[in-house]
Amino acid sequence: MLTLHRPERGRRSGARTLTLVPMLVGVLAASPAWSSTAQPTEQAATDSPATAGKPQRWTHRPPLRNARFTHDVVTANGWIFAIGGTQSVEARRVTGDGRWREVAPLPTLRYNVGVGELDDQVYVAGGINDDNTPSDVVERYNPRTGKWGRIANLPEPRGAPDAAGLGGRFYVAGGLGNDDTALNTVIAYNPRTDSWSPVASMNSPRARLRLVAAGAYLYAIGGLPDENEAGLSTVERYDPRTNKWTMVASMHRQHALAGVATVRQGHRLRIAVIAGFTSDGVTRTALSSTEVYDVTTNRWHELRAQLPQPRASLGGAVESGGAILAIGGFVGVPGAGGHPTDEVLALKI
Repeated sequence: MLTLHRPERGRRSGARTLTLVPMLVGVLAASPAWSSTAQPTEQAATDSPATAGKPQRWTHRPPLRNARFTHDVVTANGWIFAIGGTQSVEARRVTGDGRWREVAPLPTLRYNVGVGELDDQVYVAGGINDDNTPSDVVERYNPRTGKWGRIANLPEPRGAPDAAGLGGRFYVAGGLGNDDTALNTVIAYNPRTDSWSPVASMNSPRARLRLVAAGAYLYAIGGLPDENEAGLSTVERYDPRTNKWTMVASMHRQHALAGVATVRQGHRLRIAVIAGFTSDGVTRTALSSTEVYDVTTNRWHELRAQLPQPRASLGGAVESGGAILAIGGFVGVPGAGGHPTDEVLALKI
């Protein structure tokens, strides 16, 4: 059972556009220029073997109640949560009609947080504060009670990290340190002792990455090695049994602040990476493409289906039936007419 939060009186129903402080442009668009026009043509798009020859098209699901970006998305206890970028937290069931509702708000406002699930609870780690400094705050939400609580702070602040739970530990990887330098360090939280400990560092520093659990491994996907350097198409896999990171096949494109989701189809396990942005160190280009990774074959496939509009800083999830979801994000060019969106789109892969 999920405990719902009653919205404040006087709020209208339906979608709302959040009031965005000027700092938020810097949160997403720290480089001098943005583009959302033509995408890179590093490799022609292909369908995955499961969908080859079949028409693919993104379709609409019920929208978020708030247009948002600089958020992350996590699935826990049968619910999909959109968290960050505002103190409002929204949730929808994995099953059902897909309608979103508000739950208890995030106690500490942060942007570009790392969000993950462990033992059916939601963890929110680090992120970027209102004053554009990295945060060391970690909060945990229990969907059964509808309550938030503080746990041990991160050993060091991390802005724009990502996080995932695996094997009884909650991992936080990468992000930006106090000097705005991207980190390659990774830490693990033990809920029994309420304490953090370091694990093996990633091969590359990564901020604005995505971290996802798939099977017995964690995957660190894309991101930026530095705020003013070209983005990453590389992917690395962490094995907690050996405490080692291993490089796996790279994506066809760079993806930073993408939506990600792990999809299980029978015995097959795949990771979908949805849109985000590329960077050459000067210009950041929002994407509309999706790539899918087969963990068994170690191969990436770029799908033919394109989002209707390029977007970055979005979340990803999987609903019942196996369709992937692109949740919210920033459409267009920050500071030049773009806007956050409440749109939620679904694609069966």
